[in-house]
Amino acid sequence: MPSEPTIYGNMGTEITRDPNTGNGGGEDQLITRRYELLHPAGMSWTSASMADANGATFSELATAANWSRKYMRKNIPISALEVNV
Repeated sequence: MPSEPTIYGNMGTEITRDPNTGNGGGEDQLITRRYELLHPAGMSWTSASMADANGATFSELATAANWSRKYMRKNIPISALEVNV
């Protein structure tokens, strides 16, 4: 039997159901381990330091030297909010 193709966005998604929550109607919980990455407008990725041509690692993406700014900093509207849940 051939394997089903994985639909992007559903990779690593787990669904659990708790019938005792949600005001008696039950509750479905969706849990995913997928990472999202934003490429901010005004920044350019320099792929000169990539070890693998297939894609960058998280540490390469986090290194400031791998990015170059194309616009003045005040014209790149982006912010980050880091929380512990």
